[in-house]
Amino acid sequence: MSHRTSQDKRGGQAAPARRSVLVRQITAALAASGHTVAVAESLTAGRLAAALADAPGAGETFLGGVVAYATDVKARVLHVDAALLARAGAVDPQVAAQMARGARAVTGATYGLATTGVAGPAPQDGQPVGTVYVAVAHPHGCRTAAARPNRQPPPPGRTTSGTPRSRPRCSSSTTSCDQARDAARAPHRRHARRSGAAAARSHRRGGVLHRLTVLGERAAHRNNEPTAQWR
Repeated sequence: MSHRTSQDKRGGQAAPARRSVLVRQITAALAASGHTVAVAESLTAGRLAAALADAPGAGETFLGGVVAYATDVKARVLHVDAALLARAGAVDPQVAAQMARGARAVTGATYGLATTGVAGPAPQDGQPVGTVYVAVAHPHGCRTAAARPNRQPPPPGRTTSGTPRSRPRCSSSTTSCDQARDAARAPHRRHARRSGAAAARSHRRGGVLHRLTVLGERAAHRNNEPTAQWR
């Protein structure tokens, strides 16, 4: 009989279930506040849109998305600065932020969620395989996160699922979901002194930002535990 470790479960069959729960929580939080979300995807190639559209009630909260896989599509459709793309390449936190803002601009959504990164098998723009940048744009600014997976070989007798390129994509959508969910739940100290409706609105916004970021990370990192550094 084979024994699966907790890490195996996180990266295997448990990941889609966690992502589904997280997406439902994001959808519920958006619906409760009357807000909407749209996505701009490069690395995740449509997985975020599919996850968000699959949740009950998505018709009220998910407006759509752009799969800007090619660099020139990022510039033409999402209005990412061409000079930035030429200088930094497509895998860059500023590019992710501009993609997220572009998703909001194109759709009119309250939140724009964007992912860009290196699926492999070779490094890109000086970034190692597995590098992921996630950004969430909102009416008051933009939040970005950088995540690099802690890659470890599978235990003896176990093979990793998916192709080398599919593994980073799948897991990034689940991570983004988790962060968005946790943020929607947890109160933020900087809002503690606010009262009434203003405090409630600030808390809901912070929670959705965090959960959406987790969703983006997990969509890109499968079978890896990303370590996020907030910017």
